Amino acid sequence: MVRKVEYALRLKGLAYDRDTAGIYRWRSKVLEHNPLGQIPALSHGDFSIAGSSIICAYLEHLEPEPELVPSDLDAAARNDWLVSLADGPMWDHVRSIWLALIVGPLEGRQPDDEALEYVTEGRTGLVGYYDELERHLSAPNAIGKGPFIVDARLRLADLALAALITSMAHAGEVIDAARWPRLAVYEQTLLAVPVIAELFAETTEQVRVK
Repeated sequence: MVRKVEYALRLKGLAYDRDTAGIYRWRSKVLEHNPLGQIPALSHGDFSIAGSSIICAYLEHLEPEPELVPSDLDAAARNDWLVSLADGPMWDHVRSIWLALIVGPLEGRQPDDEALEYVTEGRTGLVGYYDELERHLSAPNAIGKGPFIVDARLRLADLALAALITSMAHAGEVIDAARWPRLAVYEQTLLAVPVIAELFAETTEQVRVK
């Protein structure tokens, strides 16, 4: 996920240029960095790499602070598990909603019955994952350890989930506080993190239908 990488770059104070024109208009340029033609891809000097989690691991070695992957073994495993949920099946459901409610209108297509069916499927598909996140936020080892989902510090799992939460927020989708009270608080906590709020504001201008 592009946003997860951008959060990491900003948190670590690493300057970067975002080549959105190359990403969306010239697929051949992306293929120079990733033979699968997928984003994000990162170029650093003569070195290129692709895949958001792989890029974030590279950034963790390049600039260790702030530490996004815990040194504690249990916490690191929990972090990796939550990142895998966010990057994989959860993103698949969010993407269905994003394409129907954001990308379609930006391209001049209002959501039809088929698109709205994808939105419904996306919402339904997220329910079990929201239950899982609520469980993590309610776990005994989470209580008293701060507002984030792994431990007291902002971690890569938080950034991955923030990428989903902000995508949903752009589409007008928010967590149901009555059903997932801790997750709803967590959603607002992430949206208040400066680098996340900053990028959210920037992206809001990009996705606004003129």
